[in-house]
Amino acid sequence: ASSGTWSSSGSGAFDDTAFGTGTTYTPSEADIDAGSITITLTSADPTGSCTEDSASITVSILDIRCSEFPWNGND
Repeated sequence: ASSGTWSSSGSGAFDDTAFGTGTTYTPSEADIDAGSITITLTSADPTGSCTEDSASITVSILDIRCSEFPWNGND
């Protein structure tokens, strides 16, 4: 495949959905609360005998918020 698009099951955002470029997915609060998303790469339907195809991966999201670590001032 020489072209296609990225998509996800979540409501976060890709910085670029075009195939062939590096892309970053930023999860939304809803994605974080859900604990995982599925990211899919779907090839374009090229001219000729090839057909559209896709591959997916499920990514676990750990809810670790650096600003919310409890600490009482002791070691």
